[in-house]
Amino acid sequence: MKPNKTISRWNGWKSLKISTPFLVGICFVFCANIAQAEPSPQDWENWLTDFSRHSVPLEEIISGGPPKDGIPSISNPKFVPASEIETIRPREPVIALNIGNDARAYPISVLMWHEIVNDVVDGKPVTVTYCPLCNSAIVFDAEIDSKRMMFGTNPHYQALTIGEELIDGEGKVLVPKMPPSKAIGALILPRLHESMDMEGAKDPSNQMNFTPNSNSLHGKLLHKYDEIVLGYASPTCSAHCRYCYRLDLFNKDTGKTSVRPEELRDYIINYNKQLEENKGIDPETGERRYPIRELLLSGGDIMVLPNKTLYKFAVAAGQAGIHILRFGTKEIAFRPERFDDAMMETFKIVHEQFPHLHFNIVSHYTHPDEFLLRDEN
Repeated sequence: MKPNKTISRWNGWKSLKISTPFLVGICFVFCANIAQAEPSPQDWENWLTDFSRHSVPLEEIISGGPPKDGIPSISNPKFVPASEIETIRPREPVIALNIGNDARAYPISVLMWHEIVNDVVDGKPVTVTYCPLCNSAIVFDAEIDSKRMMFGTNPHYQALTIGEELIDGEGKVLVPKMPPSKAIGALILPRLHESMDMEGAKDPSNQMNFTPNSNSLHGKLLHKYDEIVLGYASPTCSAHCRYCYRLDLFNKDTGKTSVRPEELRDYIINYNKQLEENKGIDPETGERRYPIRELLLSGGDIMVLPNKTLYKFAVAAGQAGIHILRFGTKEIAFRPERFDDAMMETFKIVHEQFPHLHFNIVSHYTHPDEFLLRDEN
């Protein structure tokens, strides 16, 4: 079956608008991308966007959900005949693409989670895109001045996943060539049968039992233990881990949402003040309680946020009298370049203002393949 095709132009791009017929199945091997949050002034030099051209004040622009590259794309997929695929149904909707003598199909059930595929069809680089919100697809010519353009992928985690060598612009080997990692692929690879059965608890760790119930902070923080508070600082991560037990933070099933720095500060100050006035006794239960001294920023992943936002959270923690500020993150595995000199300089500035405040980075690794060299054995 041939797709309906029309040639159009959009912002100087040659594009191919296509329909979504059903016929063929395909199997992908893909990598996770790494999120880049909205830029702070310190980060703008790393962007090609001209931020001097805007009609809305930059400070009034807020994130609409996933940050830059926050939805993992698929690069260089591998295809198999439809007759060999058991997980794709005969009338599965797909994006069908014909170029020359090469015909391919991209299942909507996969693109629902990734939205972008970087591929080469009949020798021509293309970018296949799909929008779940409007159920439409466009295929872009991904070649500019004879150079192939890649969209939405992170070279570091891609290299870890498929075992390719990664070299920076100065010739330094960042990731050596290694065998592919099935373990890392299993972390981020979607499985069709999982989307067919949505049974299970929306909040398996019962975190909503330990959030304020009667005010504007409901679903924004977790106060399960006396001396530590967890703040949901970010509603996004750099990749979609298949084992995640906080999906309700992303899909809003239980009311979880992100908290502002000043909300955390005020909660901690008011809680500790009330506790002091009651001489350390909980007025409702009569039990002994202890003041909050530690704040854990999580989500999502706090490190997908720009340095200016990290600064705001750290200052709020310092103003609240927090002793230990912990950053729960998987970015060291997904995007180690996030931990750069600019971030360290941000922490130094905060430390000068609040010398009592200690920073702890709580790094999350899922498998040794994310940080160890590996061989065929």
